[in-house]
Parts: sequence; C-alpha cells; structure tokens
Amino acid sequence: MNIIKFENIENIIMNKLLAGDDPILDLLRKQYKKSQIYERDYTEIGFFTYFIIPDNIARLHDLKDFELDDINGDINGTSVNITLYIRNGAISVLNVITDGMSTWPKIIYSYNLSYNQKTFKNTPNKRDMEALKEHLEKQKISIN
Repeated sequence: MNIIKFENIENIIMNKLLAGDDPILDLLRKQYKKSQIYERDYTEIGFFTYFIIPDNIARLHDLKDFELDDINGDINGTSVNITLYIRNGAISVLNVITDGMSTWPKIIYSYNLSYNQKTFKNTPNKRDMEALKEHLEKQKISIN
C-alpha cells in the first residue's frame, strides 16, 4: 500500500479544481502558483487550507466572491465534499470534508476525483466547461 502525503492530495485537488481552458481559471492557476499557505486547520472530518496571494498578483473583479465546487471525490473510499472559496477576487480557502458521518483518515492510500456533470456530454474526467462558464457568468465575474 502506497501512502499519499497530505500535501500531494491537496495539490491534486487544487489542480483538478483549477483545470480548464478559461481566462478565469488561468488567473486562478497563476494565483495558486504564487500562493503561500497561511494556515491549515485539521478537523475530525476534513481540513481547511488558507491561502495568501501576494499583492502584485492580478485579482478577479466585479463580483469577487464565489465558490468552485464542481468536483466529487473520495479518499480511501469515503466520499468528500470539496469547495474552493474565492474571496476579494483571489483564492482564499480550500475546504475538503467527509460526509460528516465518517472521520478524516489518518493515512491516505487512495483517492478518486471526478467532475460533477450537469449534462451527459462529458465524462467524469472532463470538466463540463459550458456549465462552469454558466455558473461564473451568473456571478458576473471578470478579470481586470
């Protein structure tokens, strides 16, 4: 059994959340690459990772607060809910928690991540970019 480091799972989740050919996702990826971890808060059912984005890195403007939560996951076979919070136009907090009935594993040996699909066009390994763009457009997000 291979043990997967916590930081590796965190990075894999972030890369999946920020994947896709879209200018908003491009900017969020740039932010992530330059980010620093301010704090990690571990709970019995998951974790919160708090990011700091340097002031010289571009931010999203207009409606600056929204969430990316279009992936499903499981860690060691336990379902997890994944949400990336964008606040003030920048990556702010990654929250990964179990369904509340299960505790977060002490050792991670397997994971599975897939995209939530609102249409039947895509497979779980390919993001539904139309649904994502619709979600972002509803929030009137632009880059400046």
